[in-house]
Amino acid sequence: TAQHSTLRRAWCATGGHQSCVFSVVMSRADGWASKISGFVSRHPIATAIGVACVAGGVWLASEVLVPDNVFKPEDTVEDEEEEAKLDAQGGQEHAKAVDAVAAAVRKAGVYNRFTRSELLGLYSDWVQEFKSSQLTLVQFTKVFHTMGVQDDRVIRSMFEAWDRDRDGSVDFSELLNAIAITGGGSLEDKLTLCFRAFDLNGDGSVAPAELAHFFKATRAALGKKVVASDIDRRVAQVFTICDANGDGYITEEEFRSAAMRNSFFKPGGLFTDFEEAMKRFL
Repeated sequence: TAQHSTLRRAWCATGGHQSCVFSVVMSRADGWASKISGFVSRHPIATAIGVACVAGGVWLASEVLVPDNVFKPEDTVEDEEEEAKLDAQGGQEHAKAVDAVAAAVRKAGVYNRFTRSELLGLYSDWVQEFKSSQLTLVQFTKVFHTMGVQDDRVIRSMFEAWDRDRDGSVDFSELLNAIAITGGGSLEDKLTLCFRAFDLNGDGSVAPAELAHFFKATRAALGKKVVASDIDRRVAQVFTICDANGDGYITEEEFRSAAMRNSFFKPGGLFTDFEEAMKRFL
């Protein structure tokens, strides 16, 4: 073996070094392959977990490094070409806007619901209108006042319903979440948004007066006539359906249970005004 080792070193030094290196590498690769194979056979569960973690890391990296993964494809080839031109000409501000919008989509969890051009247009309007990435209660109130809603208790309740992280402001991701819910979200999401809006004092239950306030506000937002007898009738209907224990209050559990059995959000339903008002605002 000593002679073989000496001959091998001499051959490598006299021109066979590339083949020598290749031989060493292949030898070590075979060794590692054997070790990996042995580990997999002895620890199949650990191997599966490791593969899943690597796959998850690759997916996460692609989401972070390629923002377009979060957007719905553009409607036409022309739209795609226009977006490519904007990317080429938009510069740093355009790139920042794309990053901000992609981050908002991820935070809201509304993947592939909107095209990039739709969201960039909405984001531009948002920044121009409010001069900030976040909407304060004062700004939110002004918007609803222009819609005809003057009941500040209802406006505050709506603001808190939108403010998912309860940080005292509504950011662009929370706007996207509200749009997604009112524009085709699940019944569960709609019920959560609804109940939080009805619960004006935030105590976890809805009294008849709170619901009456809300019905009046949504009809005002839609420019519809507010008739006291009609509001009272609607409130009585809701409590007949939802107040399971008859204590004069509706809990979120009661509201959800009743909503599953009734068509609250179908045309002509008790809460279609709410949904319509939200769509008009958005």
